[in-house]
Amino acid sequence: MTGSMTFAPITTTTPAKFYWGINQSIRYGTSTSILSSTAGIVDTGTTLLYIATDAYNRYRSATGAVLDGST
Repeated sequence: MTGSMTFAPITTTTPAKFYWGINQSIRYGTSTSILSSTAGIVDTGTTLLYIATDAYNRYRSATGAVLDGST
């Protein structure tokens, strides 16, 4: 490894506190806030992303994403 490592404290927010949970914010680009404050679970074994429905809708709106009904 090169460079510095940054550590994040474990969250006390339920249910993330029962896992390797951290406090986080979700942004798209440099200025679009998706969620200003939330707790997330660090899981290096998957590529899944779970976010609240309202945050998902904000992300879709910010990116122009559309559902792909064929996959």
